[in-house]
Amino acid sequence: MKINEKIDERTLDLIISAAYGDVTFIQKILLYVKKLSDNELKKIYNDYKITAGEVHSIKLEEINLNVENTNNNLTINIISKAVSYVFAKPLNVSFTSIALIIASVTVFLVLNRNSGIQYTQSEMMQAEQDMKYSLAIVGKVFTSAENKINNEIINDKIRRPIKKGFQTISTLYNK
Repeated sequence: MKINEKIDERTLDLIISAAYGDVTFIQKILLYVKKLSDNELKKIYNDYKITAGEVHSIKLEEINLNVENTNNNLTINIISKAVSYVFAKPLNVSFTSIALIIASVTVFLVLNRNSGIQYTQSEMMQAEQDMKYSLAIVGKVFTSAENKINNEIINDKIRRPIKKGFQTISTLYNK
């Protein structure tokens, strides 16, 4: 299609967008007014409108999922249909991913269940004592930290300056 060189690019973009139906109502009115004054614009618009109609009339073709291996002449139609079904919708993808997660966790638990290590009663008692000892150490650390926070930080850094500030305010207020 030969386009007149006096038509600027912005107007041509507007004509193409209008022909394909991608313009606002105000842009349609603006183009209609321009078409009334210029027959060349009207002719170009009509050409693009016909082309847009032909483009929109094209039907989408079905994709053939029969893929043949040229070496062995084997069809993998079942695999391709399964893959297309699994990934066709987000819901199918969600169910598939949940099923894979459940399967992997199940396999992990079944394989990890029978580790084969047997502990004696004395080893378990020793482990319990070690655990109590380590928890007692952690408890002492937390108690020490709590005392340090309460006594040193809160008293020295927070309570005393606030108390001194209130005393200053009280002294100034009483004068």
